Amino acid sequence: MTANRLIDEAAVAAGRDPREIRRLLNLFTVDVSSRSRGFLQGPPEQWVEQLLPLVLDEGVSTFLIGRDDPHLIQTFGQEIAPALRDAVAKERAAAGPGAGRVRTVAALAERHPSLDYDALPQSLAARSVEPGDREYEGVRHS
Repeated sequence: MTANRLIDEAAVAAGRDPREIRRLLNLFTVDVSSRSRGFLQGPPEQWVEQLLPLVLDEGVSTFLIGRDDPHLIQTFGQEIAPALRDAVAKERAAAGPGAGRVRTVAALAERHPSLDYDALPQSLAARSVEPGDREYEGVRHS
């Protein structure tokens, strides 16, 4: 995606890791059907196969359906999105712990200056949760 290259360059110029930038993709000319008729025009399994590289390689994390089609929206929410999440998790697990993980600007801003976060062994860093991470509120109390 050419647009992603421009976004990456702008992020680097602003001193940010390009992986921190939320990538959205608007989906307009799409359809769920029993047979394949092209890109994102076929069964849910085809959608997962075609969206997976956009998530893994291009960093797209949000898909917006630009059609008022209740069947499409329901199928996306109940079948495609869960199957895509599972496929992404499987691919990332195969890549190893913490592959591609990046701390957000919010998480980095919450870091305490007296702690040496880089000293944490990589095997633990991949699973660690810090203040500012999305998962933090769910694990901060035992």
